[in-house]
Amino acid sequence: MRFLPVALAITLTLTGCAATPSTTATTSSATWKDGACSEVSEGTTLDIQFEGKIITRCALKYSGNGWDLIKAAGLSVKGTKKYPTAMACQIDGLPANLKCDDTDPTDSYWMYYVSDTGSWQMAMTGATDHKSVCGQAEGWVWTVGTATKVQLPEPNNFSCKG
Repeated sequence: MRFLPVALAITLTLTGCAATPSTTATTSSATWKDGACSEVSEGTTLDIQFEGKIITRCALKYSGNGWDLIKAAGLSVKGTKKYPTAMACQIDGLPANLKCDDTDPTDSYWMYYVSDTGSWQMAMTGATDHKSVCGQAEGWVWTVGTATKVQLPEPNNFSCKG
């Protein structure tokens, strides 16, 4: 797994700050199931890693961006006051102690990963600019300084039939 310096990671997380939420995302019609997607349960897999715990969901037949994928997988996402749809502050209410304004710790943040090659790579665009693809996986890791070890499950990329 390749990692880029933290300063670049934060910059890339903010990519698309001026973007607005996708109006073509079908989060309202998306359904989800626990666990990863597969050839039998086609969709986009979402893995969330927070303090060593992993949540894995499959957004079935999902079409939209990476930010809205979180909601399509039955979870919530809250941005910062300055970047409401470009920088994740809380995913499913975690971490609960953050205010999501400019006073939160600067050494802790959500890192965004994608898998379009069968292995995890740090996303090169912000989540609102990333087009989620059926058969691929996306992941978010709560990172504290440089001590956090990425433990996302190995992605199971596949080709969707429909």
